[in-house]
Amino acid sequence: MKKFLLFFFASILMTSAFAQTDKMRYTGVYKFPDGSVISTIEVLLQDSALQMASSAGASPLAWIKDDEFTITNFSGVATFKRNSEGKVVGVHIEAMGYVLDGTKQEVIPQPFWSDKLVNQFRGCSTNNGVVAPFLLKPITTTTPLYVKR
Repeated sequence: MKKFLLFFFASILMTSAFAQTDKMRYTGVYKFPDGSVISTIEVLLQDSALQMASSAGASPLAWIKDDEFTITNFSGVATFKRNSEGKVVGVHIEAMGYVLDGTKQEVIPQPFWSDKLVNQFRGCSTNNGVVAPFLLKPITTTTPLYVKR
């Protein structure tokens, strides 16, 4: 009986984690063509539920089927588009008499450190705005921020 209960709760946790990961595929910023009623929307995961936010307002997204969601506050439907590899690349929205097609913007990862931060923590200064080459490596937990004397 204990093994069954353990298996049952583990399967519930795994299903929940999978659903959370699957929802993350839709999150991001979607850009619409110039002249559209809204220029961008942001889809985000808030309290394990998808939300859509734009200059027109925000709304929860309720799953209908596959990649199709109801835009609750705007009586509309958002259908997410995928490329041949299955990656979400766009959204088609029909809401309040408007039809919009947006493309998902690629996020360019930024390093968590900057030259200014490195100089601040290392107590170094730049030479005419150029950082010495040894300062260009990122700070990690193994990189000492100070030297004991």
